[in-house]
Amino acid sequence: MKIIHLIVLAIFVVGGCSRTEQPQASAPRQTAAECPPNLLEESELKKASDVQKHLPNPLKSGQAEQLARTIAEVDEWLIAPNEEKEARKQIDDAVEALRTRITSDVNDLAKKAIAAPNGRDASEKLSKINTLLALYPVPKNEAQRKSLEELSAHVLTTSRRVEDIRRLRYNTWSLEQVRNGMVKFHQQAGGLIWPKQDKDALLKTCTDYVRHLDPGFLEPAAMNLYAEFLRRCDAAMDDDRKVKLASALVDPSLQRRTPSDF
Repeated sequence: MKIIHLIVLAIFVVGGCSRTEQPQASAPRQTAAECPPNLLEESELKKASDVQKHLPNPLKSGQAEQLARTIAEVDEWLIAPNEEKEARKQIDDAVEALRTRITSDVNDLAKKAIAAPNGRDASEKLSKINTLLALYPVPKNEAQRKSLEELSAHVLTTSRRVEDIRRLRYNTWSLEQVRNGMVKFHQQAGGLIWPKQDKDALLKTCTDYVRHLDPGFLEPAAMNLYAEFLRRCDAAMDDDRKVKLASALVDPSLQRRTPSDF
């Protein structure tokens, strides 16, 4: 019996070893010299002709944004070593064309912003200018830096001019409001004499025509007329209505108009 057990044990051990320890056949390893070329990497290498085809024509109008996006895309390409010099020249030429395109577009938009019929249109033009300036390539030499400084200064001057125009439009509107108020005042008050008609109607006239004006934005000439109108209204009021007039003009819930509306 012991002999049989030993035989069985020997068969089990040998069989187990043959299942767990027997090495598996593997394919012979290739050296780097024997490996085939990586076709995927080769297909990703671009040529200078690929760059030229992909870049849009910078001379076409409205192409600044597209040109900037394409330059950024092409700049990430893997270029074949023997094509690198020519491809880089094409990209650099496109970057310079982008500078020229942005400068031209910004100057054109600046003129349109100043000539805009209202503040909303002018603001849209200025917003487009800011978008273009964000695309302006980083200067690499003194001449490019100076050009960017001059363009930025021109944009700042344009922005200030647009704000001046909007403020002057606001003053023109304000003067019209004061003039209309004065005409109505004289109709009700009979000149500078105490009104013969309803005193509350006069108070309403003095209030309604100028309550939406903001004196902080008035030019000296407009401010003088505004103050003169209030002086005449105040002179025609009793104390109770003087207080009501002042309260109506400083009401915290009052929605005054500003140059941004013009």
